[in-house]
Amino acid sequence: GLNSPLNGKLHECELKTSREIGLDITAIQLKELAKHCEQLTVLVPRGCMEEMSTILNMINLVRLITIQPYDSFEDEE
Repeated sequence: GLNSPLNGKLHECELKTSREIGLDITAIQLKELAKHCEQLTVLVPRGCMEEMSTILNMINLVRLITIQPYDSFEDEE
């Protein structure tokens, strides 16, 4: 991710592919990041926002993490 201290606060941005979203390692990584970051944004493919939101709910991070969509071409066969 990109570390840019905003007023001394850490803002992290993580980009996840559709394949990464459901992985345990992703949940673990986001939990770790959420401990240290004031603001955490996860970029996911547009079609995966709901899935990401569900996972964040399950790991109780839905209030701490902002989900942003990006246009992914890998999924559109």
